[in-house]
Amino acid sequence: MKYDDAERKVKAVLADLLSLPPKDIKSTSSLSDDLGVDSFCKLELCFALEKTFNIDLAEHSRAFPQNVTVKDLADLLTAMKADRSAKE
Repeated sequence: MKYDDAERKVKAVLADLLSLPPKDIKSTSSLSDDLGVDSFCKLELCFALEKTFNIDLAEHSRAFPQNVTVKDLADLLTAMKADRSAKE
């Protein structure tokens, strides 16, 4: 999976979850500071990303720092998909 695809999907999931227009979500947007994602919403986000990307974020979701950005998530998901493809 390419980074651009991952970022677009992350933004789409966030837009749907937060009822925001995708254009308002930037790569540099901090989930907590800029988008107002709280711990409950973060859990919902993890479930939505797992479904969208068909991956297990359980061990990674606890490691998300409070100031994680959209870019950070797209980077993580791109790396996870690449690692998964390499193992198959």
